[in-house]
Amino acid sequence: DSFVSVYSADNPNLLFDMNGFEVRIRPLHANDKGLGAADSSAVQSAAVTYKDGVWNLQNETTKEMTAQAHLRVESDAVQAFDNRIRQILMSSGATTFTKIANKWNTALIGLMTYYREAVLNTQELLDLLVKNENKIQTRIKIGLNSKMPSRFPPVVFYCPKELGGLGMLSMGHVLIPQSDLRYSKQTEMGVTHFRSGLSHDEDQLIPNLFRYLQPWESEFVDSQRVWAEYAL
Repeated sequence: DSFVSVYSADNPNLLFDMNGFEVRIRPLHANDKGLGAADSSAVQSAAVTYKDGVWNLQNETTKEMTAQAHLRVESDAVQAFDNRIRQILMSSGATTFTKIANKWNTALIGLMTYYREAVLNTQELLDLLVKNENKIQTRIKIGLNSKMPSRFPPVVFYCPKELGGLGMLSMGHVLIPQSDLRYSKQTEMGVTHFRSGLSHDEDQLIPNLFRYLQPWESEFVDSQRVWAEYAL
């Protein structure tokens, strides 16, 4: 179960899978051959992408950025997560709803804290997360022998246990119903528990778990800074 990645002028990418990550390393000087200095820098700046899930690799001594690593979650890891959710659903015979929601939370936190920004670049996994979140909710609905939407507003699943919900975490983009928003207008406090960047203009999206996690790249930067201070 291995493959060879041939690096050449026509294919300036190095592909490999490691520990559940699918990595594509692209050197920044790949397209520079036969170009002048100005053209070379223009091509290089065009090739650079700055977004979540793309790590900047730099030369340790000169600190020059030499390549970029594009991250995804490999298909085996996506399948493993799907199988874990299927196992939760199959083994939840007469389990309480709280336990099912807790198992979902544990699986989701385990996936997101390990892969972090790589999840955002893996469309199949994002689709699977939404699908499995719905499956877990359907399993809870079946336990009550009803799937009528009016009986199961999002607040039932996502509200904290202290306020009577199941405390489910979300990675799908779940909208808060307009009818529920009238309660937020009855208080002078406004919405207090949304962190910036978690919701759109009308505060209508349920907070996404990824927004509470720092990307790996910034973790590495923090780690380097702390160790540099420690070495002084």
